[in-house]
Amino acid sequence: MKRDKLRYKLSIKEKERSGLNANSFSDSVNDALSTKDMDLFWKTWRSKFSNKRLSSVTDGCCNEVNIANKFAEAFKAVSVPNSKDTNEQLHSFFDERFMHYKGNNTSDDFINVGMVQKCIEDLKKGKAPGLDGPMAEHLLLAHPVYLCT
Repeated sequence: MKRDKLRYKLSIKEKERSGLNANSFSDSVNDALSTKDMDLFWKTWRSKFSNKRLSSVTDGCCNEVNIANKFAEAFKAVSVPNSKDTNEQLHSFFDERFMHYKGNNTSDDFINVGMVQKCIEDLKKGKAPGLDGPMAEHLLLAHPVYLCT
């Protein structure tokens, strides 16, 4: 009877300790988010939820080529225009506005190499690239000759 009582008390203490760890985890995730430290956030997130072994089955497929084709089909389905008529209408609207665009009335010396460099340094890192492809890291690590062309 005494042994069971001790085991019971020990299990309660272990649960309390694990509860403290869960709170400290949520606090550390919250701190990382509030300071906008994405590296720390994902490091903390992965330490708690990371699954070291990735699933080899996706949507019923276990072959890498078939899985890649499933993803390609899904992305192709969501990246098509709504309709051919709407796409042509929006394209002609853009072309018409672009033809009449005059730009800013700034002199050429307003934009210089230093300003471009500062803008590149201020870009947020770790963001997905746009349709043109380069990420902030590509521009930051590029040779200066590349940026001047």
